[in-house]
Amino acid sequence: MKRIIIVIGSLCLALALVALSVVSCAEPTPTGGILRIAKAYEPATLGDPITNIPGGLQVAAPCIETLLRLDEGGNPVPWLATAWEVDADALTITLTLRKGVKFHDGTDFNAEAVKYNIERYARSDHPILHAVESVDVVDDYTARFNLSEFDSEIIGNLSYFSGMQPSPTAFETKGVEWCNTNPVGTGPFKFVSWERDVSI
Repeated sequence: MKRIIIVIGSLCLALALVALSVVSCAEPTPTGGILRIAKAYEPATLGDPITNIPGGLQVAAPCIETLLRLDEGGNPVPWLATAWEVDADALTITLTLRKGVKFHDGTDFNAEAVKYNIERYARSDHPILHAVESVDVVDDYTARFNLSEFDSEIIGNLSYFSGMQPSPTAFETKGVEWCNTNPVGTGPFKFVSWERDVSI
């Protein structure tokens, strides 16, 4: 994965995201504020983990969260998924999902949303989730991945772009092209505007 280079200076792009007053996975009570990030290049697109490139997804990360995150030691830790169980013999991975989370468009984050996003990613040209054949909705907050073969990297990959959870409603009602310039996720920051080569 390419290293993010943060460049502070007048030639860099300034990014500002306005805080959204919703319950975040990281903070029980949002405090608001502005996050400014300077990058040396303009992202091509923002909101779709499949058609996007890493630079754009890094910019969208404050808006679109992942199922898991990595701790300081590089180990997967809970985020939108609060727990997981791997059954290598049965070729399944079962995720328990965080309750009470909504996408910025009001859609509930639940197992149906995870099924939509994971199956969509697994059916794309990206090889990362190639072993995921399908996702079962066990209940509203439990999703089970059915694998064609055991892949020990899947859990770790849910901390990266393949684990990002954009709003399925946005994709179904607005389309991929719209989502690529209007990221809709569950993160602590909500997308407001993008003026190319100026600011996001």
